[in-house]
Amino acid sequence: MTDPNKLHPHELAHEVLQDTAMDQALDWLIALQCPQPGQQAEFEAWLASDPLHAEAFIKAQAAWGGAPVHSAAVALNAPRKPSAWRRIKPHWKPLATAAVLLLGLFSFSNLP
Repeated sequence: MTDPNKLHPHELAHEVLQDTAMDQALDWLIALQCPQPGQQAEFEAWLASDPLHAEAFIKAQAAWGGAPVHSAAVALNAPRKPSAWRRIKPHWKPLATAAVLLLGLFSFSNLP
């Protein structure tokens, strides 16, 4: 497995799907954010059962705290500028009414 900070997100996801130890490590990383009673002992047993588990967990921690996850979190947290349609949408009926009235006023003002 390569350095998770040097992979593109889709490459990292593909690598995680191919590696069951990494998949389990990510599950443990998420579960240990708010561990249930006894989960820490289960985690330590899983970690001790195979040396690949420890390596996968270290890589999962690096990926979780790495630049791609941080930049994704920043991008998701950034306020989005609403589109022009979203700004106009609540006011479309009054604007349409005003446009029809203006067209009617200008078209009837030219009558003899």
